[in-house]
Amino acid sequence: ATIDDHRVLHVSLIDGVSGRIVHRVKHRDAAEPVHLVQSENWLVYSYWNTKSKRTELVSLTLVEGGVPANGLNPWKQPRWASAKSSFEPKLPVVLQKTFVYPASISALGVTVTNQGITPQYILVAQSNGQIFKLARNFIDPRVPDGAPTPEQIRCETERFLENRLGQMMDCCCSEGLFQYTPYVPVLANALNMVTYNQTIRGIRRLVTAPALLESTSLTFAYGLDLYYVRLAPANAFDVLPSDFNFELLLLLCLGFIGGAYLTSVLADRKELHDAWK
Repeated sequence: ATIDDHRVLHVSLIDGVSGRIVHRVKHRDAAEPVHLVQSENWLVYSYWNTKSKRTELVSLTLVEGGVPANGLNPWKQPRWASAKSSFEPKLPVVLQKTFVYPASISALGVTVTNQGITPQYILVAQSNGQIFKLARNFIDPRVPDGAPTPEQIRCETERFLENRLGQMMDCCCSEGLFQYTPYVPVLANALNMVTYNQTIRGIRRLVTAPALLESTSLTFAYGLDLYYVRLAPANAFDVLPSDFNFELLLLLCLGFIGGAYLTSVLADRKELHDAWK
């Protein structure tokens, strides 16, 4: 990513194997700071828009492509390859959407886990010393546009109740994509502030590393201050809670052992009784 003398930001995606340019985009009236973070098949970067006086967040996703109109019929089915070579002539399709972030950004990062199964969060270090964890489905380029359908409204309501009440709802959106809105809902998700009530001065970089537990990602922010925290993007699903009832579990285990022993004794007694008949 480079900014020329005419305040135009040029962002190029280059294949590191073949050297081909996969995608190139430019933004006018752009200025520093520019921050990028890439993981798997997606890229997120931010820049300052001098014309609108705001921070813009751009999300890119590389996909294999859709099925053509005549590509699916009883005699022809699409073939999806499990691996893709950089020397194939067909380039991936790039989806892009731009969002407005309500604060100045000083660094970007992404959570990583041991097996890569847990959904990833984008870590946004703000100039005011806060770190916000942003779910990628908020800024996925595939989020639906236009007026929401009744099904999407019901899904949004269920997700809101799930976040507020802590109860799992039967959400109708299998991919968890939100309705497109140009503004990233930071204030509406204040609980996603990683730093809570603390202020980290002069954050310059966010470093993440996987932990032994799949649910946990280790995050370290440094600058003028140092900050370390363990994050669980999808909650600690592989860790027992602190209020887990170990006594009840022990009683259940003892009950099962006693029941199995009693059943064995009764079965042997019945077998002996039947043999004497």
